[in-house]
This record gives sequence, C-alpha cells and structure tokens, in this order.
Amino acid sequence: MADETKPTGTESGAAAPPAIDYDKIESMIIKGTQQKESAILKSYFEQLGMSSEEVQAAVQDFKSKRDSQANEKETNYANAQQEIAQLKAQILQDKIDRKANDMAMDLGVERSAVPYVIRMADLTNAVNDKGEISEDAIKAALEKVLTDVPGLKSDKTRSNGFVRIGGSGSNTQTTAQNEVLANIFGTNRKKGSN
Repeated sequence: MADETKPTGTESGAAAPPAIDYDKIESMIIKGTQQKESAILKSYFEQLGMSSEEVQAAVQDFKSKRDSQANEKETNYANAQQEIAQLKAQILQDKIDRKANDMAMDLGVERSAVPYVIRMADLTNAVNDKGEISEDAIKAALEKVLTDVPGLKSDKTRSNGFVRIGGSGSNTQTTAQNEVLANIFGTNRKKGSN
C-alpha cells in the first residue's frame, strides 16, 4: 500500500476567505442611501407637479436645510456639553472653597481673613487624579500661606471686640496708689490714730 498524504486546504481547492473591506462597504451603503433618498425626494416633488428644474432646486434646498439643522444640533450639543463641564467645574470649586474655609477656621485663621487666605492659597492640587478633593493638599496650601503671612492667623491675646476700661478687679494695687487715692478723696486715715 502506498503512503497517502491528506490534502491540505489550499491543495484541495478551498480558498481562504477574502479580506473584508469595511470602508468599501460603508461607502456603498452611504451611496445607496443617498441615491434612494434622492429618488424619494424627486418622486415626492414630481407628485406636487414641479418641473425637473424645480425638483432639482427643491432637492438641493431640502438637503441644505437638513445639513444646516444637523450642524445646528451638533453646535447645540457641543455648547450643552461645554456648559455642563463649566457647571461641574464651578460645583467642584465651590466644594473646594467650603472645605478650605472649614480647614482655615480649624487652623486658627480669623473669620474675616479666611477669604483672603483662600485666595492666596495655591489650590491647584486640591483635586487628586481620581477627581476627589484632597484635604491634605488643601491643608498644605493653607499652611503655606500662614507660614508666609503669619499675621493672618488669629492672635489669641487680643480681645474679641471688648476693650477693658479700668482695673482688672484684682487686689494688685500698690500701697502708693492707695495713699494717692485716699488723699484725693480725703479718706486718708493713718493706722492707730483716732
């Protein structure tokens, strides 16, 4: 018996499937759609009793209006997307400002100075790569401002709008002051004399 070899796919006459050209398919679909659309429009306008010149003008007018509407829709969509992005950025900035305000108060910044501290702080890194607010970055930026301008931090020794008038109410007056006051008011009594 002779040794028989099995034929391979190429030897048996079966060809490999042809390569598919998707771009060609797409252009064929577009061309067919355009031709069908033109035929439908032409038929419609002819039914209205238009001449061939009027039909061509009406088809062109229809297509230009449709293209104009499509461009307008695209422009409106792009504008809406831009507005949404701006609103998102504004909302995020408001959240950053509120967080920075709270943190500045916690760091001892006077309430009246907080807006200035926030404006001076470099909050460009306040949002991490995940789009979340980074409290550490905000705190570091605020601390940097307070390091550079320490006068913005609240001074605990100052009064909160109250100015003390007169003595403190403690018995720390010296005897010399007591004698001067006693002489002024005529109550100078010496001890042991009647």
